[in-house]
Amino acid sequence: MKPKVFVFTTSYHPFIGGAEIAIAEVCRRLKDRFDFYIVTSRFKKDLPREDSYQGVKIIRAGFGSRFDKYLLPFWCLTSNLDTPCPSAVVGVDISHASVTAAIYKLFHPRIPFILNIQYGEGDARLASGRFGAINAAFRFILWQADYVTAISTYLLNLARSYGYRGPGEIIHNGVDAEKFRNDIRANPHSYLRKSASTIITTSRLVPKNGIDILIRAMAEVKKAIPNVQCWIIGDGPERKNLELQAIPRPQSGRDPGSKSLGTSYSPRSSSGGAGKLQADIKFFGEIPHEKIPEYLHEADVFVRPSRSEGMGISFIEALAAGLPIIGTAVGGITDIIKDGATGLFVKVDDHLDLAAKIRFLLDEKILAQKMVEDGRRMIKERFLWDVIAQKYQNVFSQNIARTRLLIATPLYPPQLGGPALYAENLSREFRSQGLGVSVVSFGRFLKYPTLIRHLFYLLSLVKRAKNADLIFSLDYFSVGAPAALISFLYKKPLVIRLEGDFLWESFVERTRNDVTLPQFYTLPMPLSWKERVIKFISSWVMHRADALVFSSDWRRKMVEQAYGLDKNKTAIVQNVQEQMGASAGLTRKPVILWAGRMLYLKNLYRLIRAFTKSGLRDYELHLVGDGPEKERLQEFVKENKISRVKFLTPVPHDPLLKKIQEASVFLLPSFSDVGPNVIAEAWALGTPFVMTQESGLKEYVGDSAVLVNPLSEDDIAQKLVMLAKKDTVGTIKSVLTVRLWKEVAEDWISLFKKIIGPPAGLNILTIGTDESIFQHNSPLRERAQFYAEPFSSFHVLCRSHHKLPAMKEGTLVLRPIHSSKLLSWYLLYKEGARLLQRRGRWVISSENPFEEGMVAWLLSRRFGQPFQLQVHTDILSPWYRKASLKEFTRYLMVKFLIPRASRIRVVSERIKSSLKEAGLATEDKITVLPIFTDISKFLNSDRDPKTEERFWDYEFKIVSVGRFVDKEKNFSMLIELMRNLTKMYPKTLLVLVGDGPDRDNYRLQIRNYGLDKNVFIEPWRDDLPSFYKSFDLFVLSSNYEGWGRVIIEAMAASLPILMTDVGLAGEVVHNGENGLVVPVGDKKQFLKALLRLYQDKELRSYLAHAAEEKIKQLPHRGWESYVAAYQQVLRVCASEG
Repeated sequence: MKPKVFVFTTSYHPFIGGAEIAIAEVCRRLKDRFDFYIVTSRFKKDLPREDSYQGVKIIRAGFGSRFDKYLLPFWCLTSNLDTPCPSAVVGVDISHASVTAAIYKLFHPRIPFILNIQYGEGDARLASGRFGAINAAFRFILWQADYVTAISTYLLNLARSYGYRGPGEIIHNGVDAEKFRNDIRANPHSYLRKSASTIITTSRLVPKNGIDILIRAMAEVKKAIPNVQCWIIGDGPERKNLELQAIPRPQSGRDPGSKSLGTSYSPRSSSGGAGKLQADIKFFGEIPHEKIPEYLHEADVFVRPSRSEGMGISFIEALAAGLPIIGTAVGGITDIIKDGATGLFVKVDDHLDLAAKIRFLLDEKILAQKMVEDGRRMIKERFLWDVIAQKYQNVFSQNIARTRLLIATPLYPPQLGGPALYAENLSREFRSQGLGVSVVSFGRFLKYPTLIRHLFYLLSLVKRAKNADLIFSLDYFSVGAPAALISFLYKKPLVIRLEGDFLWESFVERTRNDVTLPQFYTLPMPLSWKERVIKFISSWVMHRADALVFSSDWRRKMVEQAYGLDKNKTAIVQNVQEQMGASAGLTRKPVILWAGRMLYLKNLYRLIRAFTKSGLRDYELHLVGDGPEKERLQEFVKENKISRVKFLTPVPHDPLLKKIQEASVFLLPSFSDVGPNVIAEAWALGTPFVMTQESGLKEYVGDSAVLVNPLSEDDIAQKLVMLAKKDTVGTIKSVLTVRLWKEVAEDWISLFKKIIGPPAGLNILTIGTDESIFQHNSPLRERAQFYAEPFSSFHVLCRSHHKLPAMKEGTLVLRPIHSSKLLSWYLLYKEGARLLQRRGRWVISSENPFEEGMVAWLLSRRFGQPFQLQVHTDILSPWYRKASLKEFTRYLMVKFLIPRASRIRVVSERIKSSLKEAGLATEDKITVLPIFTDISKFLNSDRDPKTEERFWDYEFKIVSVGRFVDKEKNFSMLIELMRNLTKMYPKTLLVLVGDGPDRDNYRLQIRNYGLDKNVFIEPWRDDLPSFYKSFDLFVLSSNYEGWGRVIIEAMAASLPILMTDVGLAGEVVHNGENGLVVPVGDKKQFLKALLRLYQDKELRSYLAHAAEEKIKQLPHRGWESYVAAYQQVLRVCASEG
């Protein structure tokens, strides 16, 4: 089954623009891999609400007016978009459609929402347009988005500037290069060209596209090149102003630099010149897109002096058509034009600069052609639709991925630091290997006060955790504690990477004691109350985690012993060791380098003293970084008059690598350093290094590395001298084994798979109504056990009048909900939501289309899982909805729920037909599967001697079975008819078997009619097969039925049938063939049929035999066949999701 992708776009075919072309091209290329549904505004009444274009289904919302786009969000809330259940939703641009997609995401948090930004209206409109509504809408859309694609770098950065922190990438709009090729010119417009050079623009005539600047530039161009013309292809609200501007006017003291569109300055004052300019600027209006290549082929230069631009697909089309291009360095144009290589830039609103660039390209034909060739190579690499469609396929596949990972990290780029680089590189590798990744960085909240920043971070995790299958924390305290809390609340597995040690760091910084990590955890330490709280929280987090991962065994053993951890919950994933290599011809500077955050535990005082003691007078010690200890260190150096020590400000990662590469020695003498990435980078760059022996990296560098005792100045000084005076680059190359990010990511993914487990099979969640399932060996429970067998899990939630524990038998799990009826619906939802947090494929099924059905539907909307609705009653029957206010309310519920179900299981063709005729469901959504009846025991039963003896004196014995609810079963009509029948035939008997709220009313009616000897009420019986055999006729007087299982039982027991036209009448019981059927509620016809059957024994015999033969021909007679059919209905429903 192909994944379903809903694309929300404000307009679509036949209203085609750049965004709509992109949608069509991508859908056309990917429709074999995904089922696309385009949700758009209707705009015109003659457009059908449902349509298809190029094999893609279109759903149009609205009344067929220009206001339909404003109604899209409201339509999303009220319409049935749950069927078919999408695998992902896409919002196109900053638009009403994307707001609609964001609202859909709000109600379906587990369905990934991909935002595609194509905006080109300028920053000012986005910031304050529509009184700030556009700004607010954009922020809401970004808040809901799981992934952002943008058609330019400018637009992706724009999303970041408005608060988006999730994953994203640039996917340009493309061009059909073959359609724009100009190898053979047809010259359809040569009569327009004559011998003139032609400047062309294809632009919507709005202020942002700067066509007024082009017209003014053309006046300047014509001074040098009189024989030049300008074609303006496009239409828009500014056309009239631009046409007026093309009529040059004599100068009237107006500022020549004026930007007014209504008037324009012209250097010509003669009327002849004015007429010539007017004649050479031609407005063609809107041209069909497929015709545009013909016009481009006749031009010489393409120009659009935009004031803002989302991307500028017209530039790409012009290059593909063989034209050199000129544009402004705004928005997405900078992704297309490389000045002097693939086109020329001009200044914004500078018509003189534009005129000069146009003249340059008209004069320099060879250079212009080279730009076109370079531009076409760029198009082939980045702008062909096949390339772009492949990128979208990767985005869809990644976001629909079964495993969704939430990374909680202290820092993330653009912030600097080891955790930021680790999170960024791992995220990239995880995505490339098919995981859906979301990152929440604590660093973005550091600007807030302490408690506020933690609260904001927690709330950010809450939003992202809803969709995650696993939470991966790169810290055990600052982000680990919130991650553990969210993991506990949402029942999500948690993996924590333990690299630093916040408790030890806090202790050392507070006490300023020279304590290594091993000493801290083996010797008693006087912890403050704050540190005791940190230790308590750290312990809770570590025990709460599903896995604790270290980069070394040194660190693992230390933490296991200190916190009493289960060894089976710990693992080792070695850090990255990249091989960069020294740059060719590099001359190392006489510099000993240290870089990092300046803390007391970094042991910098001892390092400075050791450097002084080393006597390396030709070397300088450079300390790069910042931190709370920096001022004290500077004061220490000043007070001790230590020279050759320089403090340098922090630098970004790449410049830092250059400094490491240029240094003679890199030094890291910290009291302890768990897994210093900077040492691995020094090794990768070929720079000799000295590092503390109290480090997990010691396991990997071996004896060939230079290690120091961090508490010994002499040792540090000696090792400095040794490395500074000896070229050890050749030695250290063998210290570490190259280990790439890809390998590290694979190790993590392998661990994640062990924790999450293999991809789960199909899980079923049923919202039940019959609490007999909780009774041991009840028929319903026995059936449920068979239904559950092939599924990974089969959960049944049902209200219970008794407080019972959950019950598990194989894959069947029964969960009683003990509460009042009203509260039970909330508790059913809450328990269902808890179950659906689990990873895997689910089908949510409701055993009725009423209150329980509403619960199932809400769960389906929230978790994006398919929803099966079971309908056992003919609810659309007029007799049903007029029975009471409660039934009418339920009738309205059914009309709401049926269209929103992924699949509908009904028990009879009658119900199926009524749903179709009412327009609530289509044929393909409905499956008919009646309630199972074990007819074998009825076919083979014998008469019950006790019943025979009890009723031996009656000549005509009638039986009816059902629940005593008169508005449905109408037993009162049978009692009333018995009063008439017994007047003619006193030896007639009616036995009513069942129970229910109207039992006492029936007893009173029997007594009032004086029928105590002719009508008996019996409780439910276990011996119905033999009981039936003692009667002459089975009757069913119901006002409405879904199926009528008792009819099947009676037919199998060889009883003739008289029934009202409900349930299986017409499907199993055919009037006059194997039973008699009369209209619902028609007492006269029912009595007439009773008399006929009383009087005609041969008819009774014939109908009884025909009924038994019909029963033997029914499908799914056997239990195994029925169970297989029941299970298949659920599998089919799963495929809809």
